[in-house]
Amino acid sequence: MSQADPAQLKHFLDQVIVIDHLNGDCKATDFMASHGQASAISVITRAGVLGEELTPPALKARTHLSGV
Repeated sequence: MSQADPAQLKHFLDQVIVIDHLNGDCKATDFMASHGQASAISVITRAGVLGEELTPPALKARTHLSGV
């Protein structure tokens, strides 16, 4: 995972936005696409996403997030 410059971070993405994006919610995906370069997630959000039950299309994305 890449590290962003903390001075450039403007958004802290919570688990709901990430899960919605992984489940194909266009609003969440659009938000992340528009603000992704200035966004971060916490290790708690990452852990929550990895433990969340997702729809089948999101499972591939979760595998990528876990680094496995």
